[in-house]
Amino acid sequence: MTGPGGPPAGIDLSLQVGAPVDVAVQVGRIVLEPAGPATVPDAPALVGRSAETVALGALLTGRARPPGVLLHGPSGIGTTAVALAVAGRHGPAFPGGVLLARLGDAGEDPGPALRRLLLDLGVADPDVPAAEADRTALYRSLLAARPALVLLDGARAARHVRALLPGGASFALVTARGPLPGLTVDGVPGHPLRGLDPPAAAMLLGRDAPVPWQDPAHVEPLVRWCQGSPLALLLLGCGPAAAASPADVHAALDATRADGPAAAAVAAAGLAVATAPAPARDLLAVAAEAGLVEIGAATLAALTGHAPDVTAELLGELGRRRLLTSLPDGRFTLPGPVRRATPAAASGVRRRYLELATGRGPAARPAGWFGTEQRNLLALAADAARRQDRASLAALARSVEPPVDVAWIVALAADEAALGGDDASEAAIRLRAAAVHRRGGAWGPALREATRALELAERLDDMRLGGHAVRLVADVLAERDRLDAAERLYRTACVLLTDRDPEQHAHALRGLGRVRRQRGRAGLAVQALRSALAAYQRLGHHRAAAAAWQDIGDTERDRGDRTRAAAAYRAALSTLAADGDALARRWTALVRNGRLQVGSGLPGPAAALAGRALIAATGEGTATEAPDQALPRVTGDGTAARAIRALTELGEDPDGVSGIDRLAALHALADRARPGPG
Repeated sequence: MTGPGGPPAGIDLSLQVGAPVDVAVQVGRIVLEPAGPATVPDAPALVGRSAETVALGALLTGRARPPGVLLHGPSGIGTTAVALAVAGRHGPAFPGGVLLARLGDAGEDPGPALRRLLLDLGVADPDVPAAEADRTALYRSLLAARPALVLLDGARAARHVRALLPGGASFALVTARGPLPGLTVDGVPGHPLRGLDPPAAAMLLGRDAPVPWQDPAHVEPLVRWCQGSPLALLLLGCGPAAAASPADVHAALDATRADGPAAAAVAAAGLAVATAPAPARDLLAVAAEAGLVEIGAATLAALTGHAPDVTAELLGELGRRRLLTSLPDGRFTLPGPVRRATPAAASGVRRRYLELATGRGPAARPAGWFGTEQRNLLALAADAARRQDRASLAALARSVEPPVDVAWIVALAADEAALGGDDASEAAIRLRAAAVHRRGGAWGPALREATRALELAERLDDMRLGGHAVRLVADVLAERDRLDAAERLYRTACVLLTDRDPEQHAHALRGLGRVRRQRGRAGLAVQALRSALAAYQRLGHHRAAAAAWQDIGDTERDRGDRTRAAAAYRAALSTLAADGDALARRWTALVRNGRLQVGSGLPGPAAALAGRALIAATGEGTATEAPDQALPRVTGDGTAARAIRALTELGEDPDGVSGIDRLAALHALADRARPGPG
């Protein structure tokens, strides 16, 4: 990985990690747990593909094994199914198991796929590098220690694949619609996948079609018409063949010309869509019009206004008709031929999805929405860039949250805004990019983006944008311990943001207070932090206000005022409890009921049991063994956990309260504690 400004020219970022697969591996700041058993995707039951799977298996296990193989064929021919079958058979031979990356969501850019693979390899989200070259270097370094079978599904270009080739003892199994000649220079041979021969096609059709279709006189014309396309056969067998007589199906096929297996799949999809129930057909049209790559009931229910259970039932019906392909997590994908054959839905579907993504529409986002919609949001951003829809792209860049690849969407939006000459939009997006990089510890990219935003703000003579950019630069400098420069920039940001942006002004004041505390200027620190606190309270930002209370408590504790420190920590917990924080609510309830005396602190064992009780009650935080005591204490990086730890560490046992009595009371509480409301 790189530091500020990137690596010096000529420096090789790759490294080899030689370690047994049953021990932890550390790469820089990243520590990976030992690899578990190989994760093999479910392999479909194939018909008529034994020759292909044997040939690919021989290539994969041979002595002169290439770095990978490209399995290509027209849409609907079954490249993904064959690749999954091969992965299921040979994946257990690789210590790292099987890694699956579905490509194409972000066009031909491999960056998001690299990020997904790094997360699957155990890298924490903040530790994923921002630059593509750094992601590739880390990806190959990790696979050098744990070789894996990497399935790259749906490649569009040689560049798309090249950055994802694992190298070493790993192997890449790539699928694509057609040959990618550029991969030959990387030593990756192509393997074309043909259509099924007539006996295998008849067997596949007979597996799902009803009894009347067992007659060869009905089967043979349909098999010839499908031209070996497995998807066409499945669509006809599970839809039209089950709903109409053979004569009617043949009449419909005679009226439709299909030139090649891909065209047969599209034509069969059109017939299958036409025979689906109207509500299911309408739902399919909404999914296709929205451009969804992965389809879930919660999102479609939000887009259509249907009940989630009704939507889930309709999706299941579409899956049974093979118009959708089911995924292990209960979601679905829409095959390309079906997407092309589905009639357009009413206009405005894509706009409603964008409103859902940006939180601007009437429908509320379902819980965990950004996690389930990652692929769809990448595809939406790539499509907006392709259509030069810079307004939609900018709205996405301002709204998306992890675990979506925020850095990629923000970079795409910034580049598009620059191409469009929209300085104000570009500056706002660069500021978001700087914040994303700063949270991930990428100081160099964060400074570059913030500096670019500052240049644009100066060009626009926009002091609000300039103040925001200066504040972000100060944040980076403070985190790198350049405290003198950071304090000067925080003061400048406060001047620029006063009466222009109350939220950013509050952030600058809090940053100024934190830096002053680090420099030993406690009085001035508390003054700035209390100003930030008042601003957050006026804005109704409860969690930010709680964080400011926490900072005030830490500062008062530094200068020895234990009473004021405890009061600040209690205020932080009360603020969080009012905002619904489960850990803070439980602690506050215990204090209100007289079960804990927090003002003067708790003795070691009682504090430990308090931590155990809170963990049992909420599931938040972890119980760790302190080196000087046998019982756990509350740990974690949340504001509530930090405030509770600070309170338990302050002062002596209150007068008149028996430590033994409190120990017994807390032990009883820990035994029966359950999550409270909220």
